[in-house]
Amino acid sequence: MKRLPLLALLLLASACRSDPAKDDTGSIGDDGGTDGGTDGGDTDGGTTDGGTSDGGTDSGTDTDTGPVDADGDGFTDDVDCDDGDPLVNPGATEICNDIDDDCDDLIDDADDAVGGTSTWFLDDDDDGFGRPEVGTEACLAPEGFVDDATDCDDTRADVRPGADEYCDGVDNDCDDAVDEDALDAVAWYADGDEDGYGDATAVTLGCAAPDGTVGDATDCDDDDADVNPGAAEVCNDIDDDCDDAVDDDDTDLTGAPTWYADTDDDGYGDLDAATIACDAPDGTVDDATDCDDDAAAVHPGATEACNDIDDDCDRAVDDADDDVDLSTGTTFYLDDDGDGFGVDTSVTACALPDGYAAAAEDCDDDDPAVNPDAEEVCNGIDDDCDTVTDPGAVDSDGDGTVNCVDDTVWSEDFSDGDDWTVVDLGGGNSPSWSVSGGIAREASNAADSFLIGPDHGELDAWTVTVDTAVSGSACNAAGIVFGYEDDENYWLASWEDPTDYYGWYDPASEVVLAQCEAGVCEDFATDDGSEDLSFAADSWTTLAVQVDGDTITVWLHGEAVLEYIADGASPMGPGVVGLYTWDNDGGVSYDDLVITNP
Repeated sequence: MKRLPLLALLLLASACRSDPAKDDTGSIGDDGGTDGGTDGGDTDGGTTDGGTSDGGTDSGTDTDTGPVDADGDGFTDDVDCDDGDPLVNPGATEICNDIDDDCDDLIDDADDAVGGTSTWFLDDDDDGFGRPEVGTEACLAPEGFVDDATDCDDTRADVRPGADEYCDGVDNDCDDAVDEDALDAVAWYADGDEDGYGDATAVTLGCAAPDGTVGDATDCDDDDADVNPGAAEVCNDIDDDCDDAVDDDDTDLTGAPTWYADTDDDGYGDLDAATIACDAPDGTVDDATDCDDDAAAVHPGATEACNDIDDDCDRAVDDADDDVDLSTGTTFYLDDDGDGFGVDTSVTACALPDGYAAAAEDCDDDDPAVNPDAEEVCNGIDDDCDTVTDPGAVDSDGDGTVNCVDDTVWSEDFSDGDDWTVVDLGGGNSPSWSVSGGIAREASNAADSFLIGPDHGELDAWTVTVDTAVSGSACNAAGIVFGYEDDENYWLASWEDPTDYYGWYDPASEVVLAQCEAGVCEDFATDDGSEDLSFAADSWTTLAVQVDGDTITVWLHGEAVLEYIADGASPMGPGVVGLYTWDNDGGVSYDDLVITNP
């Protein structure tokens, strides 16, 4: 509906009133003609009413009546937000109906003036029941609120009206009673004789035991405190322990004599075969000291003998028993070296004592390698106690001692030169070796040369030792040749001057281990220079080479100065052994060469 300005409404009201003193042709305006003619339109404040011909005389009445109140609720349509519903107008009360009843553009809970709301209660534990002390008014339930106010604990969803009651000291169903008719209530049984055991036929359900009840239902006589499952079964013709077995029929019988099986019928019973009975069963005795109830000869009254059995049941067997009958024992002989053979000193016992042997034929009780079972070896000893020492032993090197006693493979006193060969390695003067008078000597100032001896065969472990001395003002090298095949294939342990001059007298001299193959020589190892390897002119010293498997050790002045692991490349030997010198002024001498096979 169109709302008119206030001035227009006043004009309209004046026009509607009948006033004979006023003419319709006055200030209202030009209708475009005379009354009774065509009404050209009534001007209200400069607004044309329609401008159509009304076909006759203007009656003076305007048809625009202004705001209307269609629903008759006292509010016109210009302020009434629903002029078709008399219950909706600015003077109405907002109620919960999804309608803007009071025309303030706010509906239901959005309008602070809403009426007709419901009360809602906080439901913190989301169990559908709210707490009565926390409520709010609203048309619709706010989040976390319900229309119920009967929850007695809004922190537990399992506590609410209608919940199951349990034995927990809590009013689970909010009926102001605790633990009544609890689902987990237990059965309690009357204990008339107060022995702690109840009567299964007198039961009460509850969370806690009523007076005079217990949780047990196993008493078979609730009038006798001495009869219950915890009682001892005794010989009295009563089922004391309520297990349906009386006296001897009850395996738990106590307070009755204990009887022990005597299977071997020796009058002594087996402790591990006990029977509790009011009367002795057949085959039992009241003794429990037999340690073997299957042997009639074994019992506390028997005699201990050497037989690995505790005959008298005193827990001591044979020699451990002071009562053992040694006439059943064996004679043993003192064996100091522990080789299984003793001497005449003896003892009698059931078993071999420590330090004794069963035989007495040892001829040396201080040496465990000497006894009748030992293997006779060539060592100057009667190893097998047969009174024969080293049968068949020989002295192959003619030194007066048989080979198996003397570990010398070969010794040389240099009394003649028949066994020696000179090898000139070239590079200087021709060598001049002499072997006589107990000395081997080279004094030619030759560049390189060997004095090679005989072949001594193959040995796994051996040592070549020789004494040497130098004269003159200089000597550049000397040494021992071993594993010699020819002048291009050999091993050499030499003592050298690294400056090629005054080797023996220079503290910087060194020991070198080398191997030559097909004329190409390779130094495998030298000493570490930590020792002074020089010595004075005309002073004797000892040189030595020791080969043990793959390990080669070189000695000088009685000290091991070099060791080399040959990794399978070391020579078997000694084979052919020789002497070596290089570039000396006054000569090099050698004495007392010995090859040993320890």
